[in-house]
Amino acid sequence: MQERKMENQEVINYLLAHNDLKIIQRKDMFNFSLDTVLLSQFCTINKDVKNIVDWCNERHIGFYLEANSGMYCNDYMLEQGPETMVKYAKGKGASLENAKSSAQHFINGFIHLQGDELYRDDVNKISFILRTYQDHLDSKVDFPHLVANTWGGKGEVALFGDLGPTGITKRHAIEVLLDYLHADPKDTISFGISMKQHPILVDKNIPYCSGYLC
Repeated sequence: MQERKMENQEVINYLLAHNDLKIIQRKDMFNFSLDTVLLSQFCTINKDVKNIVDWCNERHIGFYLEANSGMYCNDYMLEQGPETMVKYAKGKGASLENAKSSAQHFINGFIHLQGDELYRDDVNKISFILRTYQDHLDSKVDFPHLVANTWGGKGEVALFGDLGPTGITKRHAIEVLLDYLHADPKDTISFGISMKQHPILVDKNIPYCSGYLC
């Protein structure tokens, strides 16, 4: 099979130490981490998908579903997503031209669905655009049994909210990965982009290097 030509800013991440398990991502956009990919195999929020989809659509909020089979978005995401992702990319230091290109690349990665097609049974997490920070606060109240987070900015300047299953953390992902690889924490080292992960790795005695320091 012919090799796919890599585009500018794209990188290949190899997963679980196997050359046949890999994912192509862009350096200037939000990236799926190994724990996200690993945990996607057994964590879903199926029973809540319909309620969250309806909740977002009633608010005219763009959202996308992170599923084992792909990423699916609604009509509002196609309308609101490009401008929001331009803000995200510029916040990462991209020029306006590169930010627009990255945003369009991100949007093009979605599978557009409408109506009942969005009521899927393989969803692991749902991210949605925040019109205001109140949308995030409301999601915590309306879906108290799920974990509500934000990303794309700190506190009230966050661009996105997301909802996912409880009891699933990066700490748990590390434990599952170490068990899968039959690895001892003292024989491993981790690289990341944020020092906020550091306490988890210290607790597991895993050497860690942040992207800001490496």
